[in-house]
Amino acid sequence: VNVTWEAAEGASSYNVYRRDSEGVVKPLATEVKANEYQDTEWETLAEGKYEYGVSAMVNSPAEIMREGFDNGLNGWSNPSTYYYISNSNYGYMSWSVYNNEVNIGARANNYTVSLSTSEIDLSKSSVSSLKFDYKTYDNSGKVNTLNVKVKAEGESSWTTVGTIKDIKSAYTTYEISLNSYVGKKIQISFDCYTSQYAYTYIDNVVVTGTTLEESRINWSAPIAKKDYNTYTGTGEWNVATNWSKGIPTEESEVLIN
Repeated sequence: VNVTWEAAEGASSYNVYRRDSEGVVKPLATEVKANEYQDTEWETLAEGKYEYGVSAMVNSPAEIMREGFDNGLNGWSNPSTYYYISNSNYGYMSWSVYNNEVNIGARANNYTVSLSTSEIDLSKSSVSSLKFDYKTYDNSGKVNTLNVKVKAEGESSWTTVGTIKDIKSAYTTYEISLNSYVGKKIQISFDCYTSQYAYTYIDNVVVTGTTLEESRINWSAPIAKKDYNTYTGTGEWNVATNWSKGIPTEESEVLIN
């Protein structure tokens, strides 16, 4: 039996099923890319009625990660960076949470202070993007440089995917495509390259992607399977060995090849 179906919008693959007259469903194939499937088991099936079902695997938009820092850093990596200006001016800088937003206040020039996420799973996404809000406070025209970086699982180095160096007194939304990382697991790092006494704030960090969902199964009309008594011999018709089920009776349904 050759099973065919029309393409479903947004489908990346299909699953094929067979259901017998008792309602027992057997999965036949998954991740079928074509719009057809050949059931090679048909000839071995018992008599009865069978239906074939097909479902589509569809990528649906999904929110993979959201962080508003309402409850602190929630497992984000926030190592302190040691700075030194003079014997009387030294210490540590790090991102901190205040009023449900995260910020870095630079105490010295030309240091990098990092804030990075835990692992983000894009392995099942077909598209993805990063969106966050930011604002800056400058000191006499000085402003921090915010480098947004990504590292995929198994990689040792970070790749810069966005750079911000401007003055925004009110929150502004910044969006970066992560399409080159779909199918992978990643981390994202916000690296602030400091200018003394300048401030950078970020909030509402959101990573969107897609999830693979199975549609409902669409079933065919029932197909009858009859196990005919087949004539396979070349001799007399009344010889039992020339038939697959012995000499037919008046009620038999036969098939002569």
